[in-house]
Amino acid sequence: GKIFEVPDGNYVYEDDTQVITNQLYHVAYLQQLDPYLEYDGQEYNSLTKVSAAITANNDSNAYVKVIADRIAPLQSGDSDAARVGDIKFSQTISANMTLDLNGHKVELSKPITATAPVKIVDNTYLHDGELFAPTSITISTSQQSFTMESGTIRSQGASGTAVRAQQNFHMNGGLIDAENVGVFLENATGTADVNGGTIHGKKIGLKS
Repeated sequence: GKIFEVPDGNYVYEDDTQVITNQLYHVAYLQQLDPYLEYDGQEYNSLTKVSAAITANNDSNAYVKVIADRIAPLQSGDSDAARVGDIKFSQTISANMTLDLNGHKVELSKPITATAPVKIVDNTYLHDGELFAPTSITISTSQQSFTMESGTIRSQGASGTAVRAQQNFHMNGGLIDAENVGVFLENATGTADVNGGTIHGKKIGLKS
């Protein structure tokens, strides 16, 4: 039968073919994702689920750490241009948090939406953790503050934007890099406070 609904934040829909008794069949199945985040001693496979746990704990100063790389393997002969993202579902940060990239790389096929204040850091020595999207916006914020302290946020799509911020964008370090626009400050009344780090867009670095 067909799969009509995928449980949010737990599974991804996989599409494949398989030969059974010399016949080629089209196969669809759900695959549960391994955890890549840690908060309060528990592991999670979605920022949406972490946010729910933070809200349940009434934690106004939550610290969430990335504990594993999430990079989709390329098929033989493919280039980086063939990337579609390893995490294939939408994620929402709905609770105030500091997200520590912890030296890991997380590849997204859909943007992270932040509806609560979020701070991005990388507390490793090299600060080489990265959130990146091969084709689209990497992180999009609503009417909340967004702070970049260290690490990298990158969009590799030709028309992609690394950070789309409604207002109150702060940057003290790290790298924001995009093939199109580095940071798009979408709200006309929003403010950008850049004290350090690098914003790079091949077309526009900071757009307002």
